[in-house]
Amino acid sequence: MFKLSNNFNKIYSKCDSSIKKRVDDKLAIFCNNDSDFSLKNHSLKGKFSMYHSINITDDWRALYTVKNNEGGQPFAYFETLGTHSQLYK
Repeated sequence: MFKLSNNFNKIYSKCDSSIKKRVDDKLAIFCNNDSDFSLKNHSLKGKFSMYHSINITDDWRALYTVKNNEGGQPFAYFETLGTHSQLYK
């Protein structure tokens, strides 16, 4: 299970159609198996240590945090989306 932040949706809405398609495909994979090798899902370090990252393309990433719903069940909260250089400055 996952949710998308307003910030994520705002960035997504400005992406070209090829990136949107890749995001949609990767989120569908994530929903079925968040450990799928194609996602290269990993925890970040340093000032980004609260985030996890999945690969959208070779250069594009989606960052998320893990939150708990009202019942205490964890879910991924996708907070931002962008190229490697946009996100990790």
